[in-house]
Amino acid sequence: MLCVSAHALCLCSHSVSLSLCHCSHSVSPQTPCVSAHTLCLCLCVSAHALCLCSHSVSLSLCHCSRSVSLLTLCLRSHSLFPVTLFVSAHTLCLCSCSLSLLKLFVSAHTLCLCSHSVSLLTLCVSAHALCLCSRSLSLLTLCVSAHALCLCSYSVSLLILCVSAHTLCLCSHSVSLLTLFVSAQAFCLCSYSVSLLTLCVSAHTLCLCSYSVSLLTLFVSAHALVSLLTLCVSAHTLPLHSHSASPLTPCVCANTLFLSPSASLSGAQGGSVVRAFLEDGTFAVRAVTRDTSKPAARKLKEAGAEVVAADLDDKKSLEAALCGAYGAFLVTDFWQHCRKEKEVAQGQLFAKISKSLDLKHVVFSGLEHVKKLTGGKLEVLHFDGKGELEVYFRSIGVPMTSVRLPGYYENMLTSYRPQKTEDGTYTLRIPVGDVPFDGLAVDDVGPIVVSILKSPSKYIGKDIGVSADKLTVEQYAAILSKVTGKTFKDAKISPDEYETLGFPEAKQMANMFRFCMMKLDRDVELTLKLNPKAKRFQQWAEENKDLFRNL
Repeated sequence: MLCVSAHALCLCSHSVSLSLCHCSHSVSPQTPCVSAHTLCLCLCVSAHALCLCSHSVSLSLCHCSRSVSLLTLCLRSHSLFPVTLFVSAHTLCLCSCSLSLLKLFVSAHTLCLCSHSVSLLTLCVSAHALCLCSRSLSLLTLCVSAHALCLCSYSVSLLILCVSAHTLCLCSHSVSLLTLFVSAQAFCLCSYSVSLLTLCVSAHTLCLCSYSVSLLTLFVSAHALVSLLTLCVSAHTLPLHSHSASPLTPCVCANTLFLSPSASLSGAQGGSVVRAFLEDGTFAVRAVTRDTSKPAARKLKEAGAEVVAADLDDKKSLEAALCGAYGAFLVTDFWQHCRKEKEVAQGQLFAKISKSLDLKHVVFSGLEHVKKLTGGKLEVLHFDGKGELEVYFRSIGVPMTSVRLPGYYENMLTSYRPQKTEDGTYTLRIPVGDVPFDGLAVDDVGPIVVSILKSPSKYIGKDIGVSADKLTVEQYAAILSKVTGKTFKDAKISPDEYETLGFPEAKQMANMFRFCMMKLDRDVELTLKLNPKAKRFQQWAEENKDLFRNL
């Protein structure tokens, strides 16, 4: 019956050659069984019907050949549905009278069938339908390339996004936009990040609506920015207003932030910054520590951070930790070894790796180079090493912002701990005379770093001195007295007297206080813009007054 129907069609078009061609394919000895012959005949009949309508013998021969090849693939995958889809696809190709389009389409279907995914094939057909409607071979070529990327990642969700994106591009009839989009998706797929690709699609929607190629170019460039510090941030949503040639990263090919291993995850700066990025949600966080088995590391994992092991002295572990990151927050810890040379060496290694991996933004916990600023009169090793590193980062072209912190309020319980006197009062031994002394709560550091990393164009290349309060020692004492009910006073000790206290770093600390008396550049107003919730000292003291009970 099928052969008779086929011949009837051929005779109607007065084409004996087509009839003979059909018969030869129908009786092909390669067909494994009756079912296969039946399917092959159905395909050939449909193909001849299409070909006869276009009066194209050459297309008919090509189609028959391709149909038999496809049937073999379909039978191997035990799926009849792709055959139906393929017939529909060939209808589109044949109607456009383009053999090159047909060949491209067959290649695309081969990819789909190899992955044994009907849903992928359905999507592929839809995408090609869009391309064929626009009659653009270049668009179809790009579409096939993009699908090849998607199929290699075995991700239906990525392919759905790809189809949606191409729909947008085709509607704007712009090959250049589609080219940019394919490049962007290649980047996204390499990072295996669906969230970043989703963001990219949303951004392209905005760009296409405004018909702005330049905006799209900036967006693609901006997304090339995502990865670094021991907080590696896999980008979820970079604000569109932050498009900038200048980069950033907590360690993400998507947005990732790296937090350096010297910044203890449970310690001052490190813990604060990690918590702030996790709470903000803008970046995916890669927290780096020397020991991932510690309770603090386990808590961060539970909170959503990726925790990896690395050491600032180990190049390979640092490279692995920073790979794929957009930016980073780096803390070098002088007090761990009390050697400026080692701190500088660690920071320089980090800077070199940041440069080689093309990190887009490094936020460094820096400080002034006291020896240089005072013409050699004062030397403060834990300041000077960080000052050298500020210069080094910039000298090799790493996009960096230095955040210069003040003393922590929490130091009132440690290094500035009040001393109890014989009369039961407490004295604060902070030798800065009547000069206001800057302060900041440890927990307020994190949100400041987050704000800086999210605004690279505004802060890259700058040194930012932060402070939430500027008070004299007498004012600090008065607030503690009011809040705790105990009596606190300024010990009115001089730097020279402080230097004789006898502990190992007394001279270095005395020089630090001498430098602080020169009125450091710390900006309370800017700090409150970066972190509007930053606490003044009185608020912090009221919230922590119980910690002063057992002085």
